[in-house]
Amino acid sequence: MAQLALCLLVFVTLWAVSWVHAYSGVIGGGIAAITNALFASKVFIRYRAQNPAKLFSSMYYAEIQKLFFTAVLFASVIIWFDVLSYGALFGSYLLIQIVPIFVFHFKVI
Repeated sequence: MAQLALCLLVFVTLWAVSWVHAYSGVIGGGIAAITNALFASKVFIRYRAQNPAKLFSSMYYAEIQKLFFTAVLFASVIIWFDVLSYGALFGSYLLIQIVPIFVFHFKVI
């Protein structure tokens, strides 16, 4: 939820710069939020505390899926969109990726 809120904030902030930066930023943030949600659903939907070895293996499998899906989404965006701000695209992706670190560390939520 914090990732989506920050994605909206990035969109509004970058809209002050230009429309291209705004939609590039929201696409990059959306890729990060979608792939993190995919990872969380693959790992924790069928989580059983009695089997930690299975949790460990499912985390690796989900991370590989996440990286593959991220690469496919970035390639699709770069191919389909003629005008992009690559700085806003990748910068917002990285910003959204580090949100869980700060939420956990500072216990914001």
